[in-house]
Amino acid sequence: PPPGPLPVEPRATAYGTVHVSERVLPPDHHHGSAPLAGALDVEGSLVASLALHADLAGVDFQRMLFLDTETTGLAGGTGTVPFLVGLAWFEGRSLRVHQLFLRRLGEEAPMLRVLAERMAHSSCLVTFNGKSFDWPLLRTRFVLNRVPAPAELPHLDLLHCARRVFKHRGAGARLVHLEEQVLGHRRIGDVDGALIPELYFRFLRGGDGSALTPVLEHNVNDLLLLAALLGDLVRRFRAG
Repeated sequence: PPPGPLPVEPRATAYGTVHVSERVLPPDHHHGSAPLAGALDVEGSLVASLALHADLAGVDFQRMLFLDTETTGLAGGTGTVPFLVGLAWFEGRSLRVHQLFLRRLGEEAPMLRVLAERMAHSSCLVTFNGKSFDWPLLRTRFVLNRVPAPAELPHLDLLHCARRVFKHRGAGARLVHLEEQVLGHRRIGDVDGALIPELYFRFLRGGDGSALTPVLEHNVNDLLLLAALLGDLVRRFRAG
């Protein structure tokens, strides 16, 4: 992208300023071959069977919350910070993508409070490997920042669902593989995930904000993939 500011805007909240990038995708938007709105048509009983998670049977999937984070690295412990919290939820059959960006380390509290507020309005979390990575990391950040953690939601981790659906079908369960081989969507110019932490640290050192634009796009694509993949996995599971 040409040099310029990062495409996020400051927004005043009751908890302080947060920096947000937001867009709304129409009901007919597809990610690869799959319509995003297909996620709204899943049956709770089928999802519960696919995920081996009985609590999901009674979930209102009209109010699900897709979640994906970008972090300062995978070292673990208290040093890993989610600098971009990507959220998406349906409004009618349109999908609102809402990304919370951390412009400076140490300013997480308002971002976490906005996340907690959104979770309070949601019926479940939908992630890919979020049970092992994204949610434990965020839960730790709530504790470290002395922000009350939201109530735990039923958690649909599509990694486990994908492994079940494709266990004997010759398809791997890596996210990029599923995107390309199952949904037929190939990203053009996507940023290498291994470079994301360094791009963020360059930004903190005063680098050009536009260098992080591909990171925001990478995160958006991950969120769209979650919505598209959910409907596709349930359809395949139903077909048996």
